[in-house]
Amino acid sequence: MAYALSGSAGAVEGATGGRFDMYLFAQSWAPRFCCSQKEKCESQGIQDAPSLSTHGLWPSYDEPTSDGHTFPAFCAKRQKGGGEFDLAEHEWQKHGTCTGLTRDKYFEEEHRVVEKLSETGPNGSPQILLDHAGGALGLESVREAYAHSVGLQLDGFCRLREVTTCFSKNRDGTVGEQVDCPPHVLEGSRNLIGDCQKVYLDQAGKCAFITKSLLQSMKEGSD
Repeated sequence: MAYALSGSAGAVEGATGGRFDMYLFAQSWAPRFCCSQKEKCESQGIQDAPSLSTHGLWPSYDEPTSDGHTFPAFCAKRQKGGGEFDLAEHEWQKHGTCTGLTRDKYFEEEHRVVEKLSETGPNGSPQILLDHAGGALGLESVREAYAHSVGLQLDGFCRLREVTTCFSKNRDGTVGEQVDCPPHVLEGSRNLIGDCQKVYLDQAGKCAFITKSLLQSMKEGSD
């Protein structure tokens, strides 16, 4: 069964804040994000980042509701913004308001998750990913870099776009320990790998052109 967890298709909008089961933490591979979203990349100041970059901390349900919803969203009245896109404001309004935490505490928890993940490499990025920037790494090697199952989102050319890790929720609404991601994450849009056996990791400042032969080798898992 396939689930949706992108946009607001799988969201319970206007839900009561604090009523959820766990957290998802989404990180973008900054070099790829900057190749595909140049303006947003520059507005976030990550154009030279060689690693994963925080996308957002999202409250989620363990299992989809009877209506197929997998997460709450916009749990407070939306505030209309103007000017350039502000990622932090967007994440707070869409996801942070559903945590039951204050705005400051929400972003404090987001920072704390990065610190938890930084045990295996800087800026919440496993060292093995940084070591292979500008080249390809076996899919299983990427998965094994994490203590628990995670969602890996690749584009159509086997290039890493995002990593989603999952965490338990403490009784006070703060982030607990890392856990295996549930089926609705592993079988949904947060875990799209197609038939790729290897993952290409763009290098900061360089947008890789994937040739047919390289793509084929990554799908076959060959060197």
